[in-house]
Amino acid sequence: MNQPDWIDREEYPFESKYFSLDMGRRHYLDEGRGEPVVMVQGNPTWSFLYCKLIKINNPQNVKRVVIIHTWMWPVNDDLSFAVFSKLMGGPVGRFLIKRYNLFASVMIRQLFGDKSQLTPPIHKHYIKPLDRPEKRKGCWTLPGQILGSTHWLGALAN
Repeated sequence: MNQPDWIDREEYPFESKYFSLDMGRRHYLDEGRGEPVVMVQGNPTWSFLYCKLIKINNPQNVKRVVIIHTWMWPVNDDLSFAVFSKLMGGPVGRFLIKRYNLFASVMIRQLFGDKSQLTPPIHKHYIKPLDRPEKRKGCWTLPGQILGSTHWLGALAN
């Protein structure tokens, strides 16, 4: 399957692979040799987030990579998470995300520790996959699930 033309092949020189599930098509990469490393990204990112790790020139120097980019415990008693979940998971957040692509356009900037690394060409790789409102369902569903999944997350934590 062809890659979209907006992908910078120098930044992301990998062959995309896909498999189908009932919930839709899933994208993955299969690069290199040796033991597999599974990298799972959060919302609104995709495997582009890890392109620098995948392109490591001396993989023999890397024994293990652990990526912590999510949580598996309830956060309903944390006011900042509760406010974010209610605001962004409600009608206001849904409108901003669907209409203005708020997660990819604005919030992705907050995820970059070194803001200089999010150049306009790099930022494009986060905006383009979500270029139509129907592609943003995950972005407006996730915030509400921060509180909405409290019971399930509590079961995982135990």
